[in-house]
Amino acid sequence: MIKVLIVDDEEWNRDIIKRFGNWEAYGMRIIAEAADGLEAIRFVEEQSPDIVITDMRMPGMDGTELLQQIHSRFSAIKLIVVSGHDDFVYMKQAILSKAKDYLLKPIDPRELNAVLRKCKEEIESAVAAGQNAAFDIELTKMIKNAMPAIASSFADLDADNVQSAFRQLGAQIDAYKRLEAFEMEHVYQEYLFLLKELMAKNLVDGDPLPLESCGFSSWEAVVEELSKLYVSIIEDLIHQRKNKKKLNLRDIKRYIENNFTRPITVEKIAQVYFVSYVYLSRAFKSEFAVNITDYMQQLRMEKAKELIVINRIPIKAVAEMCGYEDVAYFYRVFKKYFGIAPGEMRKNQEEG
Repeated sequence: MIKVLIVDDEEWNRDIIKRFGNWEAYGMRIIAEAADGLEAIRFVEEQSPDIVITDMRMPGMDGTELLQQIHSRFSAIKLIVVSGHDDFVYMKQAILSKAKDYLLKPIDPRELNAVLRKCKEEIESAVAAGQNAAFDIELTKMIKNAMPAIASSFADLDADNVQSAFRQLGAQIDAYKRLEAFEMEHVYQEYLFLLKELMAKNLVDGDPLPLESCGFSSWEAVVEELSKLYVSIIEDLIHQRKNKKKLNLRDIKRYIENNFTRPITVEKIAQVYFVSYVYLSRAFKSEFAVNITDYMQQLRMEKAKELIVINRIPIKAVAEMCGYEDVAYFYRVFKKYFGIAPGEMRKNQEEG
């Protein structure tokens, strides 16, 4: 039986979803309902649903944060968004979290059941092929471990390092084992999703990516195709930024908001936007009444507070997740910003 969790702060919206879904026909069962993201995460942790259907605008932890959490912590769960808002930020998060569809309210029963059927087929196909068992942990680690370096080089517009990282990944996996066809496809899809995420984070115009591969005859072909795709998008991005007649400071602001969790600097931002450091700094402060360094620190500190107090993530991991490579420096910045050490803030929250 396929387990489903419905998340919406309005009971009548949850009732509509329950009424419209062909649950029995698809071998599905609604195991729980949640009114906000925090409640939903508790259900996910306790009951391990296969599918989560969620609204976006909710009190407390909203759908954006819920999608991020599920995507990062429970990546096997199929996500379906049902929202009353045709909002770019919401839709972008749905894409980044690999949601299966973004359905607008009022819900069309045909659209809902079409995506439910798609989820059912994917779940059953994975089980039938034995992919969960066959796709071993060591191979998964190799795939995931290579992603940060590739993502960082992409954001820095460093095509040579991207190609080098793919060559290293290719050699590492090739030395480990000979991949089956479904494993090659899995690797390709993982890096295709990463590229879509990087395009969104780095404000690439358009989406020229293929929806699926044409099948690969060799692991070398997978590496070559991925490398070619990434480099092509980097070249397009360089051309796009170099040929803009005027620097769009709102693009810079969005770039920072999408990348502040990396250890980026003002100098690096100026470099990837092909402007001088001095010009960028002055223009940004004139437009937004705050300098770039202070704005990045503000974003990092508020994110760190959220991760420490709400998500209860270890402080060393929080420092890394907020762009700080030196944990001791992160402690000093945090205490100066909030007037309290991160450990004390967590303790006070738990006692309160």
